[in-house]
Amino acid sequence: MRQIVTMALYRVAVSVYFFLLRLAAVYSDKARKRVRGGRAAVPYLRSHGVGEKDVIWVHCASLGEYEQAKPLLVALRRRYPARSLLLTFFSPSGYEQVQDAAPADFVCYLPDDRPGAVRRFLDAARPRLAIFVKNELWFGYLQELHRRDVPVFYVSSVFGERHYLTRPWAVSLLPLLHGVRGISLQDETSCTVLKRLGLSRVVVTGDTRVDGVLADYAAGREYDFLRVWSGQNVLVFGSIWPSDEKVFLPSLETLGASGWRFIVAPHDVGERNVQRLLRQLGDGVVRFSDLPAGRAELTSADRVVLVDTIGHLKYLYRYATVAYIGGGFLRSGIHNTLEPAVYGVPLIFGPRYEKFVEAVYFVRNGGARVLNCRQAGIARCRRQFAQAMACYSDAGQREAAGRVLHAYMNAGRGATDKILSMLEKYL
Repeated sequence: MRQIVTMALYRVAVSVYFFLLRLAAVYSDKARKRVRGGRAAVPYLRSHGVGEKDVIWVHCASLGEYEQAKPLLVALRRRYPARSLLLTFFSPSGYEQVQDAAPADFVCYLPDDRPGAVRRFLDAARPRLAIFVKNELWFGYLQELHRRDVPVFYVSSVFGERHYLTRPWAVSLLPLLHGVRGISLQDETSCTVLKRLGLSRVVVTGDTRVDGVLADYAAGREYDFLRVWSGQNVLVFGSIWPSDEKVFLPSLETLGASGWRFIVAPHDVGERNVQRLLRQLGDGVVRFSDLPAGRAELTSADRVVLVDTIGHLKYLYRYATVAYIGGGFLRSGIHNTLEPAVYGVPLIFGPRYEKFVEAVYFVRNGGARVLNCRQAGIARCRRQFAQAMACYSDAGQREAAGRVLHAYMNAGRGATDKILSMLEKYL
């Protein structure tokens, strides 16, 4: 009875959420894309005859979760070529960036988690197996998948001590997770949390992103036009936001005078934001998109490369002496730290990193420095950034940090194979 009441309340909350999302779509381009994409999903599946295929369904919230799904998708395609892979997204930021490049046969949005929409989607997709990446807990989908006896797995998940499932009001939702065939976890803390909640089908596999980053590293992509900076100190700013810019922009002139060069990769590569950054960065700035087409290489007068395209940042960390990772002053938290870590590049980022297992490890073990100034004001942030750069100007400090990063990456390889061994009896 309690579960019925809780699910009823959950459905009310979900209905309100998606109603508000439709209202937001009047003003927000992102919300509008999400609403339209959700509505278009079932017609897309029907027009492509997806329900007639032997489908493995993998769902991601957005681009970050896709980076975790990608190594698994590649492995599934290689090991089970007769299966069709359906990849769904909740967020436009994931769908739009990978819809044409993902190693999947079909890519679309996930419809709203309301009973009618859920049933129509599953009728059209008819998956033999459902895989949710990280923490995509859509309980309407879970309930209907269990009712249809479709095996469900969670992969590369993280459940902290304060996760909402640990709250008393969420107890009635736990039976739906008991019905999941397996949950692969990134760390031991998550395992402890779930076992305390009575969940037994859990295993620590690590993070599949490590396998993906190692594969990108092995590909060895290089950019010849950066060779003029060989031997110089290069600071890469990865996926930065205006809140990050307030911290480091005042230091660039001083750092540049001491020989540092900069690669600046904004999270938003829209033309309006790129033009704003060009004005703020001043002289000596080259747009990344101009280099392959118009110039053979950088010159000694160039001090900043502004990355105005998507898909190159993870390879550009190869040239970094130090990497500043953006997003640490936003509620969503920092961006991918594994991409620079694979090169042994010391890290700097803001205070919102606690929900990322690898970042916590890096900070605790000396592979990264944190700007702990969430409430203390911009002046303290800038001082801490200067201190971090002073520390990493020392080669010995950089080497020590690099050893920590390499150790983590080497220990973390193999998560994809461990997950495949969980899935194989259902494939």
